Amino acid sequence: MLRALWDLLVPRQREDLFEAVDRLNAAGHGGGPVEETVSVGTLSTPSKSLVLEDPQSMPNGLTVVGLATDNVTIDLDILRYPDGATRVQRLRISSGLNPNVEDLVVIGEIGIDSAKVCIADVDAAAEHWTEIGKDRIGIIKTMRGQKFHRQLKKRFKLKTVQVNGFQAEVVGPVSEKLESESAEYLSSIPEYSKYPFMYFRVQTNDSFDRVNFMSEEWAFIPIGNSPEPLMFACGTGRGDGIYEVRASVNNGLTHSLTVDFMSDDD
Repeated sequence: MLRALWDLLVPRQREDLFEAVDRLNAAGHGGGPVEETVSVGTLSTPSKSLVLEDPQSMPNGLTVVGLATDNVTIDLDILRYPDGATRVQRLRISSGLNPNVEDLVVIGEIGIDSAKVCIADVDAAAEHWTEIGKDRIGIIKTMRGQKFHRQLKKRFKLKTVQVNGFQAEVVGPVSEKLESESAEYLSSIPEYSKYPFMYFRVQTNDSFDRVNFMSEEWAFIPIGNSPEPLMFACGTGRGDGIYEVRASVNNGLTHSLTVDFMSDDD
């Protein structure tokens, strides 16, 4: 769907859009960026296979098997702005063995709809990815005003704290009983019943939440609710889109992967 819509744009329109976005970024971050390469660390891959995907679709995604080693190094080509803000241009994953390899070949593509990508060992992701975290944080949306916030506080005698201009949080963990009663209350009010999650939800900081709400542009974070194993997550340059994954292969083994997040073709 994204690819079809994007292909409707002629090259000049794409160029104009990218140039406009780049100008806005420069204006918002104190000037034009400089290019850097950052070595961010290593990721354990005991199964010698990786999954790369938008966090909304994990642990399924583009699978790369036959890695040359059981751990890989991750480097990022980034743009760094004068105020310290960064954007990831390119993700590079390598075995570190540096053999004579063939030219990069396209092995697949990843569709990004969260402006972030996850990379993890296939088996570790399948075993540890979780949709229920350890926390139970009540999130009350206030972007449409404080009316519902006040209603919910009064109805359930809640203590809350405003965390930004868009949402408040319930002080202390929200019980399953309170979550159920709140959902029932929302359903009884026509103006809230159609999209109740837009007004109140419980955030558990599950695997998706940890990626979606991470404050860093890139990080190694736990896949599941235990400190290990880890996955790597990073922003995707210009954001959502469909990105090709290229690999260098030698004697049937994958020695490196490259994903370009700021190519005008992606």
